[in-house]
Amino acid sequence: MNNKLKSGKLWERIVCWAVSLCLIGAAIYTTATLITTPEGSWAAENPHKTKANFTLMTVQCLGAFVLCLLPVLLRKVFRLELPPGILMYYYLFMFCAAFLGEVFRFYYAVPHWDDILHISSGAVLAIVGYSIVNACCGEGGIERLPAGFAALCAFMLALSFGVIWEFYEFTADGLLGMNMQKFALEDGTNLIGRAALIDTMKDLIVDFVGAAAGALSLYAPLKHKKPVFQAFLIRHLPKEEPSA
Repeated sequence: MNNKLKSGKLWERIVCWAVSLCLIGAAIYTTATLITTPEGSWAAENPHKTKANFTLMTVQCLGAFVLCLLPVLLRKVFRLELPPGILMYYYLFMFCAAFLGEVFRFYYAVPHWDDILHISSGAVLAIVGYSIVNACCGEGGIERLPAGFAALCAFMLALSFGVIWEFYEFTADGLLGMNMQKFALEDGTNLIGRAALIDTMKDLIVDFVGAAAGALSLYAPLKHKKPVFQAFLIRHLPKEEPSA
């Protein structure tokens, strides 16, 4: 293993541990606050600190922590290794979405924070989609496919991930009484009609733009057989030999 790859793996582990500790710490804090938060007049005077908001923060932090364990599961069970660059973005995305976005209210305090996360994740997921298609192509990889078709597959996979995320938000909102799809204002006032759909539709549109940008960035290298994205390919690890 060369020094550059070793350095990448080291930084990936540091980021993973740092993000995981932040998420667990935040989940403990928000759970404790959820238990001790009063209802009634106090909640009315502090609309940003309601039980519903602390429930959302707790679920988001715990969910993000569980998702941080997914690469470990892929490696141990399925013998698949994601590249360090993709993994670092993955962990930082969880940090920005759950820790900064919900706990520190960046979704409300920072203009277009949600849009930035969706468009960047769409582009990166297109590259992940490219890697998945390459892994499914077997010997010869994705280069056996027409460049346009390969880029389209990457685009559609990225867009599918965005749709599945909206399914998750819709389900969590219904089961846990949260506001992940932002159908209500921060003070709990429900939006009506088209206004209640804007956040979800905007997320899907921004996902589309990010996925399209990622797929277009893949097209030229695929067309001209340039191995630009080889560093982002999922690797199949050799099976561990049973110890004697």
